[in-house]
Amino acid sequence: MDEQLAGGARIILNSCMGVKTGERLAVVCDPEKGETARALASVAQKQGVETILLEGYYAFDKLEDAHPATVEAVATSDVILYLVSYARTQFLGHTDLRRNASARGARQAFITTDIRGLSEGALEESRRNTIRVGDLLTRTKVARVTSDIGTDVTMRLSGRQALCLTHVLREPGAWGALPTFAEAAIGVAEGTAEGVAVIDGMITHLGRVSRPIKITMSGGIVTDISGGRDADELRRVLDEAGENAFNVAELGLGTNPTIKERVGGFEDKKIFGTAHFGLGDGATFGSPIRSHIHLDVLMERPTLELDGKLLLRDGQPVA
Repeated sequence: MDEQLAGGARIILNSCMGVKTGERLAVVCDPEKGETARALASVAQKQGVETILLEGYYAFDKLEDAHPATVEAVATSDVILYLVSYARTQFLGHTDLRRNASARGARQAFITTDIRGLSEGALEESRRNTIRVGDLLTRTKVARVTSDIGTDVTMRLSGRQALCLTHVLREPGAWGALPTFAEAAIGVAEGTAEGVAVIDGMITHLGRVSRPIKITMSGGIVTDISGGRDADELRRVLDEAGENAFNVAELGLGTNPTIKERVGGFEDKKIFGTAHFGLGDGATFGSPIRSHIHLDVLMERPTLELDGKLLLRDGQPVA
C-alpha cells in the first residue's frame, strides 16, 4: 500500500475519528474511490477494528431507494465513512439516515478530497478558526452579505448554536467532512432573509455556474432566480424537490485559512473567505422547516457583516 495513503488513513481513523479496537466501522464508497476506501478498511482491520466495506452500494438519490446493506451498516456501526460524489455528500448529510445515526451516537465523516500527505498542524489551525467563527455566528443577531457583483442580503440568524464542521469527530454523534473541509454554519431565522444574492461559485447538485445567477429572497423564501441556463436548472431542481425547497435555511462560511486556491467545485466551501446560503431543509440547524432537499449556493468573494462588524471584505478576512 502507498505509505502516504496509509499515513493519511491513520490520521483519518485515529486523529479525526478516534476509532477504537472493538468498534464497528462501515466504509461506504463509490467504485472511483475504492483505493482510498480499501486503504481505510485495511488500516482499520490491522488495528483490530471490525470493518465492513460497501463498495458500489451507494447509488441512490432518494432515501427510500438506499440498498438495505447500506441502511443496516449505517444503523449498526459505531463509525461510518462515506466516500461518495459531492452531490451525494450534500444529499446524505441532510437525511434522516445520517441524522438517526448521529442521534444514537455514531461518528460519521464524508471523505471529500485526497487523504495523502495530511498535516495535523494544518488541520488543527483550521479547527481553531472554525470554532472562533462559529462562536461569532452564534452570538450574531443580524448578518448582511454584499458583493461588488450585486449581492445584498440581510437576515436575522436563528440564535441557535452554530454548527462547526472540523476534522475532530471523536465525540458521540459527531459528523462532518474530511480531511480539510471546514465550515461554520448557522440557521437563518425563518422568514427573515431579504435581498438579492449573486452566485458566482458552485451549486451543489449542479456544479460551478457558467455565469453568475441572481437569486431574489423575500420573507425568507427564494422568489426569483435569473441568469440563463444555470438559473433555469436550479429552478427546475428546486421545483422538483417540492415543499419548502425555496426556503432560505442556512448561512455557511468556509473556515480553512490554510487553503487559498479556488478550484470552482465543492471544495471551495472550505476556504476561509467564501460564503454560501443553504436552501431547502433546515432541520440540521434546528429549524422546523423540512424539505426533501438541502442545496448550497456559493459566493466566492463576499463581504460579510455580523451585527455591523466586518468579518470578510471581498473574500478576505478582516477580523
